[in-house]
Amino acid sequence: MFPVLFGLTAAMLFGLLAHGLYGTEGIIDHSWIDMVFWALIGAGAGVSLINAVGPCLPCKLFRLVHSERLTDWWCRRTPCLTE
Repeated sequence: MFPVLFGLTAAMLFGLLAHGLYGTEGIIDHSWIDMVFWALIGAGAGVSLINAVGPCLPCKLFRLVHSERLTDWWCRRTPCLTE
């Protein structure tokens, strides 16, 4: 739940900052502002989804790409070390 709230808060702060810098017309004219706003919300939702699926999913993905350093760092903190 925390990553979703963090993503929403970051998107809200970004939106307020963008509105303060560019104004309403500038927000409408610059399409990248909308993309960043929704990317912040999507990143929070994505992290929450990964956390909900389980702590072993990132460990399996790190093994898939053969990243020994990331596998050792992540998997030793989870019960997935023997999988």
